[in-house]
Amino acid sequence: MIAFDTNVLFPSLEETHPDHAAARRFLGDLQTGSQSVALCELTLVETYVLLRNPAICRNPLDHQRALEIINHLRTNSSWRLVDYPGGLMDRIWKNPFSDENPPRRRIFDTRLAVTLLHNGVTHFATANTKDFVSFPFDKLWNPFLEQ
Repeated sequence: MIAFDTNVLFPSLEETHPDHAAARRFLGDLQTGSQSVALCELTLVETYVLLRNPAICRNPLDHQRALEIINHLRTNSSWRLVDYPGGLMDRIWKNPFSDENPPRRRIFDTRLAVTLLHNGVTHFATANTKDFVSFPFDKLWNPFLEQ
C-alpha cells in the first residue's frame, strides 16, 4: 500500500505552488494505478490548516470551502481513509522520537508514520524524506525528484 504526505497533497490543491503540476501528475497516476492507496486523516488535518493559512496559501479558503475539499478527499473511492485507533498517542508519548531533543514539529511526522505503518502502508511519498528515514517503510521517496 502507498501513501503520500501533506507536502504532496497541498501543492496539488494550491495552483500557485511551485510543485503544483508535479503533485497533480503524481496523484493522478495514483488514481489510475493498480496499487492500493491510503490517505491518512492527519494528512487531511494538516492540509485543512494550510488551505486556510494566508501565509502559505495565496487565496486562503474559509472554513466551509476548506471543509468541502477535505470531505471530497475523504470520500475518494480510489483511496482508503486511515487513522490510528485508540492508543496511538500513548505509544508516541512514551517514546516519541529517535532524537534526544527532536524539533517540536517532529511529533506530526511521528504520528503520521506510526499511523500509516499500523495500517499496512509500505511505500510513502514525501518531499521531506529526511524526516521519515527512521521509520521502516519499504520505499520512501520524493515524487517531485522522480518525474
